[in-house]
Amino acid sequence: MAEKATILDLKHPAHEKQIDLDSGRLIRVDNSSHEEIVEIIEPEGEVLMKIKLTPEGPVVSLQGAKLELNSTESIKLESKKIEINSSQQTTLKSEGALQVNSADQLDINSDDDVVVT
Repeated sequence: MAEKATILDLKHPAHEKQIDLDSGRLIRVDNSSHEEIVEIIEPEGEVLMKIKLTPEGPVVSLQGAKLELNSTESIKLESKKIEINSSQQTTLKSEGALQVNSADQLDINSDDDVVVT
């Protein structure tokens, strides 16, 4: 009677699982270290989304040409530090009131004119 052979998948180690999607993308889960990682990867290999579950908490990274957050009620960001960097232009627009509050010094720096209208 023949015995079943154990097949080793050297392309996908035991600590790594993946789901191939119809679009050619794949979802990969890796739990090889003290961090568990979930990734969505383009067919060309670019990581679009990564969720890293660390002892300190989850870290979410998104990569793409555009990121949109839409809510019918509100969006709240809370952190010790928030930094927004733009290589071309940054716009804050409100169809209602706009408040800027600081419990400490408020600096406005510009290499060009500052215009208040």
